[in-house]
Amino acid sequence: MLHFFMRGGVVVIAMLASYFGSTQFRSTNPQDFVMGGGILVVSLLVIFLFTRRFWKHFGCFTTLGLIAILMGGMVFFVAGPDMFKNLAMVITGKATETVQNVKETAAETIATQTAGQVPPEEETVPQQPQFITGNVQLYKAGDTFVLQGYVFKLYAIASPLREQRCTWSNGMDYECGTVSAQKLKEFIENDPVTCRVMSINKKGEVLAACSIKDAEGNSMDLGAYMVEEGWAIALPAINPIYVPYQERAQQNQKGLWAGTFLAPWEWIEEQNRIRTEAAQVKVPKIKIKAPDVLKKGKSIFDHF
Repeated sequence: MLHFFMRGGVVVIAMLASYFGSTQFRSTNPQDFVMGGGILVVSLLVIFLFTRRFWKHFGCFTTLGLIAILMGGMVFFVAGPDMFKNLAMVITGKATETVQNVKETAAETIATQTAGQVPPEEETVPQQPQFITGNVQLYKAGDTFVLQGYVFKLYAIASPLREQRCTWSNGMDYECGTVSAQKLKEFIENDPVTCRVMSINKKGEVLAACSIKDAEGNSMDLGAYMVEEGWAIALPAINPIYVPYQERAQQNQKGLWAGTFLAPWEWIEEQNRIRTEAAQVKVPKIKIKAPDVLKKGKSIFDHF
């Protein structure tokens, strides 16, 4: 019985992995297609090997075919009909051309910021305004997600990094970066996101003002929501538009303002300082003198 449940558990894990692989076909990024295809192939082989009991009834190749058909149906259900269009774009190279066209529209000068502190990576190259709409494929942080195969970062705000930790008012620390990303995911749910591209930062992330529609069709700005709920901070040096939302979050002690935290770039500097100090610590070498019983020429039995 235990053996049966172990096999069933492996099959379930393989199915979950194949579901994740299927989501990669929503992208127009060739790397995502390769990764998704690799995950599906491995999952298919694992499920095939762990369902050997079906071989006796249906035959080896028939079982493999049935699993492939079921997995193909799941891929189509998860990725949707746009999968074939995305695949065509990857094969013809149009997806790569799209990225190149976005970069070619960049101006030759970098915008100068005059007020407030701005993370170095937020120094940006202005872009010609354009709109992109789609479903979020991956949440990287409370202000960063993957959309249409590209990494988008919400304009003029900053949230804690995924691995960053903050402190509640009672002194307990928590993974504020993970919580922030989860809050953004809960707010968006499965709604399509529309982003107005503003610029591209030094890390190659697309900075954009993004929004979703409510039940009445009104636009709800993602940056305003994250800042007002206290899970991101405004960057007035880029644009002061979110400062009033941050003031309300501070007054109500919401989110990050319910405790203490560092700005993402300050947290990175602190982690670098800690690593530098740790690397400079010299551990003294301790010489341990061997006892007489272990010296050469003697045996432990000589002492009995």
